Amino acid sequence: MRKLIDGKIYDTEKAEKIVSASWGDFNSFWWTQETLYRTAAGKWFFLGEGGPHSKYKIIMHGSVGAGRTLVALCDSDVLEWLLSEDLNVLDERLEVLKKYFPDSVPQEA
Repeated sequence: MRKLIDGKIYDTEKAEKIVSASWGDFNSFWWTQETLYRTAAGKWFFLGEGGPHSKYKIIMHGSVGAGRTLVALCDSDVLEWLLSEDLNVLDERLEVLKKYFPDSVPQEA
């Protein structure tokens, strides 16, 4: 998927896929998946996808359906997402934090 955001082209085919997280069953109206990407220039973005009741829903001609979009992110947005307690891929998130945000890796209790 490609999208022009703030004068820059974001492309899932050319960017590095970093980590993906999903919530809910794929057949659910609330199903959501977010895949974090990083461009060669170091820019972050999501491919967000979801069912008709997710934040990625689309509304066309009065009907609601599943949708998908690209969302550009700054470092602080990425860090907040990676540190989110409801994100279901802890091991993968920790690896990403170690690689890109080493000063923000949570410590063992």
